[in-house]
Amino acid sequence: AAPVAPARDESGGGDGSSGGRTRKRALLAVAGLAVAALLVGGGLLLTGAWGGTDAYKLTTPRTVGGDYQRDGKGETGDGAAFGDSEVPGMKATADVSADYRNATARLNLGGAYGQVKDPDTALTWLMEKSGDNLADTGAEPKGVTREFSPSRFDGDILTCQEYTISSVPLALCGWGDGSTVGLVSYVPLEAGGASADGLDLEKTAELTARVREDARTEAD
Repeated sequence: AAPVAPARDESGGGDGSSGGRTRKRALLAVAGLAVAALLVGGGLLLTGAWGGTDAYKLTTPRTVGGDYQRDGKGETGDGAAFGDSEVPGMKATADVSADYRNATARLNLGGAYGQVKDPDTALTWLMEKSGDNLADTGAEPKGVTREFSPSRFDGDILTCQEYTISSVPLALCGWGDGSTVGLVSYVPLEAGGASADGLDLEKTAELTARVREDARTEAD
């Protein structure tokens, strides 16, 4: 997706004010661009040297995760023009990215599909590189990357990591399976979206599993 200048918060409002929400939207835009840049324009080559067919592909449906509506159009790339850094264990056919929102949160979906020989290695690498990109925006990790097994998830691996950007919590979750890898960044817009201890990563993992379920379809 093309970079968009983040909105400027002129009000200095807190988490519950309109100014606070504007600031969080701006921060999510920055974080979303960091994730999208990794997959779409960040110099990555999703490649490999094995044959086979793609069992599943990724799309950017209008609605994901129950009530998250797509904000603008989803983006699709050819998965072959990523540059010169290889994601280990993957040969990509195409990549996708889209922004979504509901009344209380915004999220960014970025992913690629093709043939994933080693989902664990591919996802670990993507999460690490995404963390580096987020660090460039001022994000700081909180805790360690954790693996989850939501009831709706039937892939190989799903992990999440919490970050903070200017005291605003952000969760980055990702999955890997035999055909797809995906990243979901999530930021609550309301103060009630995170406790004093931070985001509920288990719930964010469940949301990520639902997003994957909605975006992942059988390949043609």
